[in-house]
Amino acid sequence: LEDVTDSPPRCYWPKEIWGKFGESNMDFAKPENLKNGVKCLNEMVEDALRHVPDCIKYLEGLSEPHIYKFCAIPQVMAMATLCAVYNNPLVFKQKVKMTKGATCKVLVYSTDLPYTVAMMREHVYGLRRKVDRVDGSASIAAKIDTLLDTCLRARF
Repeated sequence: LEDVTDSPPRCYWPKEIWGKFGESNMDFAKPENLKNGVKCLNEMVEDALRHVPDCIKYLEGLSEPHIYKFCAIPQVMAMATLCAVYNNPLVFKQKVKMTKGATCKVLVYSTDLPYTVAMMREHVYGLRRKVDRVDGSASIAAKIDTLLDTCLRARF
């Protein structure tokens, strides 16, 4: 929301994606473009999911607890955010954030790989439920199923 309503506007959305849904990335702030904005947002979430296996692989290689936690917390929060924004038109009307309770859970439990992957898997399942309920998109569903498999095979 802030990206398109700030003055001057700022937007870090990749043109390769938003260009499919509008003439300008600022178009999505207009109510008449809400449907295309949500489609664009969903495609960006789908694109972001390709990084999750590499994040898990990176976390697998960390052994020092403080460094692990420093790296794991943003990854779990990112996964939670992807789940929260997927197919959510409120993104274009107000801030969409994790709850304080969910944030505290991430801060407390991002101590080792099993806990971290369990939290990520929880958000991946949440995303999968949204996809099934909303549009059943085969491409994102396949990516999510692959992520679930990656989470289940993570080396503990």
